[in-house]
Amino acid sequence: METLSLFLQDMQQKYPDGVVRENTCPDASLENIPLPLKEFYRQYDSIEFPFGHILPREVAVRNDAEKAYFDRMGWFSFGGDYYFSFWLCRYAPDDEGLWLTSWDHDVDDEIEGMYADLVAFLKAMEETYAEMEQQM
Repeated sequence: METLSLFLQDMQQKYPDGVVRENTCPDASLENIPLPLKEFYRQYDSIEFPFGHILPREVAVRNDAEKAYFDRMGWFSFGGDYYFSFWLCRYAPDDEGLWLTSWDHDVDDEIEGMYADLVAFLKAMEETYAEMEQQM
């Protein structure tokens, strides 16, 4: 499995305008962060690439209506694409060990886990973006 830091380095080379912000508060609590996102938030604050973004930890754990909505369904909202899909992570894996998904409430009725780890998820989001760019 490709490590997160190697994947992000590759994405920075591929998308030079992308932004990867290092974590400036390494002792920040990760208590309310789902397991697949803890490695990211230990090392990084946020990312921004053409295919989507991961929110800074303090924004992702905020107390607002969006967070409360997803929390009630057992999901943590940590970012999204630049259209209207939320990037979500379960607080516990499903029966197949899947934690992460991209969800657009206008298209999908039910939220289902699709990826077991963050790198696999981000690769899929980048591949979807690249395919859409080729079609344009």
